[in-house]
Amino acid sequence: MLASDWLPILESHQDELLDEIGLYGYEFIQGGPFGNTLEYRCGAQWLVLEAVHHDGSKKAVRVPVHDRFAQEDHLDRLRYVSNKLKEQDADWFPFFEIEEYDFGSDIDLSPCPVMVMDWIEGETYASAMWKNREDPHELENLDYQLSNLIQEMRDGGFDHGDVSVSNLRVRANGMMMLLDPDSLVHESMELSESLELGHPTWNHPGRGVEHTKHLHIIPFELMKWFNRSLQNNSNLLEQEPDLEEFYYTEYDLKNPYQSQRFLRLMSACNLNPHAFQDHDLIHLMDALEDDFDNIGQHIELPQKKSIEPRVTIEYLLNVQPIKKPHPRQERVKKPKQRVLKPTPFFQEFNRFNEE
Repeated sequence: MLASDWLPILESHQDELLDEIGLYGYEFIQGGPFGNTLEYRCGAQWLVLEAVHHDGSKKAVRVPVHDRFAQEDHLDRLRYVSNKLKEQDADWFPFFEIEEYDFGSDIDLSPCPVMVMDWIEGETYASAMWKNREDPHELENLDYQLSNLIQEMRDGGFDHGDVSVSNLRVRANGMMMLLDPDSLVHESMELSESLELGHPTWNHPGRGVEHTKHLHIIPFELMKWFNRSLQNNSNLLEQEPDLEEFYYTEYDLKNPYQSQRFLRLMSACNLNPHAFQDHDLIHLMDALEDDFDNIGQHIELPQKKSIEPRVTIEYLLNVQPIKKPHPRQERVKKPKQRVLKPTPFFQEFNRFNEE
């Protein structure tokens, strides 16, 4: 369904819909392109509306645009991922749940899946890099936050098939979050193919739907080395770029050694394009030229770290202290030393000598 088809239906069902999905006291924000409809963001998979409570809290309400994302197998996948995020109390991805609502004869889906997600305020990673292009310290902090996010995602056993500068949000406190639940998978899921191939200008050109592991590695490396090169040369961004083609093009990723953009990155990193050098940017370029299955031969694949459970009040109340047994040690008895008390004669003798 198109946005123009959805909007009048959502307006007519607004009160019943929001109550049914547990958003009591919320209402959709009015606005839209002409100011007289619901304000929305339209993606390829979901129509996203902003619902606000009278206390100021916000939620994102998403209804499917593409039928593929409303099929039960994909909804089961979203529910599974949602539960995994909740189990881990993950703070690098917004919490979401899949609800249902019956729009009656207004649409073909009955009941219709409705996604309720935490509303994330902030700017895109693209906007943050453009704004801070001449501030190496802020760029370094963005790189640090992105690395932390990716590490937390890995440690939780997650992967994401569409890591891009538009799917990353930088919040006011500097923390970063990743969006797009349709591209999120967990290592415990048995997938035969990927649903999405990710952004073509932040991806390996040889990646296909048959690839289901290590999906985030190439986009992360591309962002990391662009950011670090930008720290050395702010002229890499001469004008505010478009989100769809922020820096790289599909040609650049298919032909990194013939790309003027990669040549500029190498120059910013003080690399000689005519001499072999052992550098991670060179390894990335080699991985782009090779098959996707071989990226581990060029880039070190991440090692998962075990997640420490978060300590809560409930945990502390329920947990029983464990007494560790101490190994027995043999006691060595020391021989008692006899203390001799001086006799009166001995005391008198000492006093005579002292005089």
